[in-house]
Amino acid sequence: MSIKKYVSTALATTIVLSVAFGSFASEAVIAPPAPPAPLANPVPAPIPVIQVESEIDRLTREFNAEVALIIIAAQNEIKTIHTSLDALRADIKAAKEAEEVDETALAALLAEEEAIKADLKVKEDALRLFKDKFKLEAEFGVEIAAKILASRDEIAAVRSELDALRAEIKAAKEAEEVDEAALAALLEKEEAIKADLKAKEDALRIYTDKLRLEAEFGAEAAAKILASRDEIAAVRSELDALRAEIKAAKEAEEVDETALAALLEKEEAIKADLKAKEDALRIYTDKLRLEAEFGAEAAAVILASRDEIAAARSELDALRKEVKAAREAEEVDETALAALVEAEKALHADLKAKEDALNEYIKSLREPAEAEDTSDDEETEETTSDN
Repeated sequence: MSIKKYVSTALATTIVLSVAFGSFASEAVIAPPAPPAPLANPVPAPIPVIQVESEIDRLTREFNAEVALIIIAAQNEIKTIHTSLDALRADIKAAKEAEEVDETALAALLAEEEAIKADLKVKEDALRLFKDKFKLEAEFGVEIAAKILASRDEIAAVRSELDALRAEIKAAKEAEEVDEAALAALLEKEEAIKADLKAKEDALRIYTDKLRLEAEFGAEAAAKILASRDEIAAVRSELDALRAEIKAAKEAEEVDETALAALLEKEEAIKADLKAKEDALRIYTDKLRLEAEFGAEAAAVILASRDEIAAARSELDALRKEVKAAREAEEVDETALAALVEAEKALHADLKAKEDALNEYIKSLREPAEAEDTSDDEETEETTSDN
């Protein structure tokens, strides 16, 4: 049954059940116990206001009213199936624990359980796909959403193929007489499918990343970010390969200390290069976001302030190491230590002042926008009340 075909019936049932449940709940309220005697000077307590967003309101906000009703109906059907499955499992448990087990009846119950589980999975998958489709269409549009969903279907098919192949491999390994040539062929095929799966997953991830980056920053900036990510990925791969070399060099029967030292030095250089590239990308994307929110001039002020704060933190960290070393010395120079502690307090106060100033500056930039939003809300309320 398609998700739209059962919507009318399930929706009607949902509404009837909701009304019936509400009526029952209102009639079944338990009378509260008699209140205690009033105090001589009673103090009125404020009544807490609890605002709870209903599921249908949340779904309407996330999708739209029509889609929300379809989802609610599907969720109710799924809940009903879960209830049926729980009841059936209780029957199965009772059948297994009976003094004389009726194997035929038990087999029928187990077969029914499998059928209900399969039906449940179909409906849950259908609901998930239905919601995913609307989310993707809202974010990217109908055409691109269709491409993404088609790509996901391809990936799911490859995963299923891989699972089936792994079952074959397991059976081949557990055979009484292992056909090594056939097993080797299966393992080689597994590697090929794994590579194909990774390629498809990477392609989809890169495609959706590109779309989101273009939506947030524009095509030119998105291209720069993606290129920078590719560089970072390449450096990480280089570092992984080098670390494998270092591990092999350390585990050799005769360790070549000179060669190992050179490898370790190279590792430090690559780590520094990786950090520089990661920091540069982070700073670039931060700059773009700040410019989008506050404008180029304010963004420059914020970034400069962040640099000052980072420098102050580094200075404070270095000073704390000096304080630690001074305290752990064999002969503690109390005068020098006191001077270092005072300097640490001063740097800490300076750092806090810089952080507070930056927070206040950002708050001052956001306040006009928040005030404008409040003003718009008030105007809307006035218009509504006039009507």
